[in-house]
Amino acid sequence: MGNYKIALIQVWLGPFPDYFKYHLKTCENQLYIDFFIFTDHNVDFELPFNVKVFNITKTEVEDKISILVNSPIKFLNNKKACDLKASYGDLFKEHLTEYDYVGCYDIDTLMGDLYNWVHPYLGKYDFISTADSTFHNRLSGPFLIWKNKQDLNTIYKKLNFINVINLPEVYCFEEKEFSNFIIDTYPTKLIYNSQNREKESGKV
Repeated sequence: MGNYKIALIQVWLGPFPDYFKYHLKTCENQLYIDFFIFTDHNVDFELPFNVKVFNITKTEVEDKISILVNSPIKFLNNKKACDLKASYGDLFKEHLTEYDYVGCYDIDTLMGDLYNWVHPYLGKYDFISTADSTFHNRLSGPFLIWKNKQDLNTIYKKLNFINVINLPEVYCFEEKEFSNFIIDTYPTKLIYNSQNREKESGKV
């Protein structure tokens, strides 16, 4: 089996938290994985070679997704960018042509050896995500990847995405309607017992 290239994408609007520098350290030396950060703020931290930063304004993000879904989209707050995760493969496709898998992740995570962790499932499953069998038995926004294929990158358009993205609060679309549809329809691997969570509550 050959090596698969993975692109993990983050849209971050607003200033970066101080803990971001610790997250960046865990992005270093991640084999075959590049991190794409689209942001309206400067990144004042030293970047690993595999972290790529692109400047984009809130309005530019809104305009891009509005064109893709053929409906006007306006975020009522910066955090609503979280609900874009299922659209990333479509939204930023011009940057992703060389990758076998694309997906999303959260910057409040400290990551281990991601590639070796997912390697047994690459090529076998369309969707791969971290999960918890008791509290989070679904796709999870903190780490979710899928094969970089047009039909998979545009699934979000078939679901209730437009209504969700226009809600004022963060909805976690990728963990609800999107997750339910994917698990019922496509080969999906949920990787359990790999997060630091309380056994009694499921909280981090």
